[in-house]
Formats: sequence, structure tokens, C-alpha cells
Amino acid sequence: MEQRLFAGDTSLNVGLAEVSDTEWQDLIADDAPIPEEQAAEASYMRRRRGLLKRALSQLTTCERVIVRARRLDKDRVRQIENEALNKRRAALGRPSGGPLGGQRGRRAALAAG
Repeated sequence: MEQRLFAGDTSLNVGLAEVSDTEWQDLIADDAPIPEEQAAEASYMRRRRGLLKRALSQLTTCERVIVRARRLDKDRVRQIENEALNKRRAALGRPSGGPLGGQRGRRAALAAG
């Protein structure tokens, strides 16, 4: 180990053998996709986006909104839904009852009354 630490640096362009064109750098694994795979993936994604765009164009505006909302995290969708329900309740003059709607508020009013 000590010999490795104190040895001089060696280029990766050095050949492995005198009679071979192979260099050390040729043996380093590259996990990146090759250009052909990148081109195929890009082509696939373009086609997929086109199909999705065409499918979405067949939906009504309401249906498109719902489909796009489903791409959000479920917790975020639930949060947006609760905010919308609370705004609706506030506009109607009802107390905010949390995720159960106005039920909790009505129960409290009945119990107190």
C-alpha cells in the first residue's frame, strides 16, 4: 500500500503492452449510454410526448385538469383539495371543518346548542 501512495503518477494513456493498442483508459467502465441509445431514447420520448399530447387534446378541459393534477404527489393533491374546500366554505359562511367538511363544525354546534 505504501508503495502505491508514494509511487509517481501514471497516465491513463499509457499502453498496456508494447504490442497492443489498448490503453489503461480503455479498461475504465463508462455507465453512460452510448450515442445510439441516447438517440433512441430521445426519439422514443418525442413519440411518447406526441401521443400523450394527442390523447390529452381529446379530453374536455375538466378532464385535462384532473389528469394533470394526478401527476402531482397525492399529498399535494389532497392539500390543494382541502384549500379549495375551505375557500368554498368561507364563501358560503360555514366554519372550516377540516378534511371531513363541515361535519365537525355542525356536530360542535349541535352539542353546544
